[in-house]
This record gives sequence, structure tokens and C-alpha cells, in this order.
Amino acid sequence: MSDAFSEMARTRDRTENYEAFMKDLAQYLSNPSDKLLTQLRGTASYCEFIPEAFIQQHSGRGATISACLDELLSKLGSKDNRVWADILHTLQEESSNEKLYKTLNNLSPFAGKVIVKAYRGNGFISVNTTGIQKALDDRLAMDDHEEYFIAIPEEDLKKLI
Repeated sequence: MSDAFSEMARTRDRTENYEAFMKDLAQYLSNPSDKLLTQLRGTASYCEFIPEAFIQQHSGRGATISACLDELLSKLGSKDNRVWADILHTLQEESSNEKLYKTLNNLSPFAGKVIVKAYRGNGFISVNTTGIQKALDDRLAMDDHEEYFIAIPEEDLKKLI
């Protein structure tokens, strides 16, 4: 058992390692090269994050993304919607680096779109609105209105990934 300060330090380290990996991933995807791939593999070895889409098939191989990096790069390169959505959603949750999020979002099949995660479990449906909230923050800060409504076309809700 560890103390609260040790846990906080581990959480900080995990977050920093994750963000370093995502920065290297964005660099590599923007301009692939052997040098950047080597750098990406190095940061991946310290990153405990594994995308949800890979957890079941890679959970026995260790808790680093290194176990599934080649497959991840392949799926990102082929614009796999599920993997991109997972990467972007996790980045929204784990990092406050908006520039990094926008860079990766622009490389994804969701360029210019907001990612919202909805999931069902134990009889309940939960919707994570972080993406909408971050997208509206700047807009709402410049306006005097106190409340807004967001209308989403029903057809768009049928486009779940």
C-alpha cells in the first residue's frame, strides 16, 4: 500500500508519459520517418495507456502501449474510426493540451468534428460531454447569453461508430 503523495506522483508521471507519447504520435503521423518511429517506440515503452479497442487482445502482453504499437499505427494510418475516436476521446480526458488535441483531430477522420463518448452499462446510458464542453468554452466566454440549446440532427445520431 502506498501513501497519497506516491499515488499523486504516479498519476502525474502517467499523465506526463501519456502526453509525451501523444506528442510523438502526432509528430510521427504528420511526417513519418524512421527517426520519429524510433522516438515514438521509446516514449511508448513508458506509457501505460492502451486504447480500449486493443485491451482484450493485448491485456496479457503487459501494460504498455508498446505491446500493440504496430497495430495501432496501422489502424490509425488506415483511418479506423473506432481507434481514432478512442485516441481522441482519451486525449480529451487525460490532457489539457488543446493544441495537441487539435493536431491529432486534424489528422483523423474526424477533422473539425467533436467527439462525444456514449456508453451503456448496468442498465444506464452515460454520455461524456467533455468534447462538447471544450468546443463551446471559447464560444460561450465571448457571449452574454446565460443558456444555450444544442440541436443535433437525428440523422447524425444514427452515425455511431
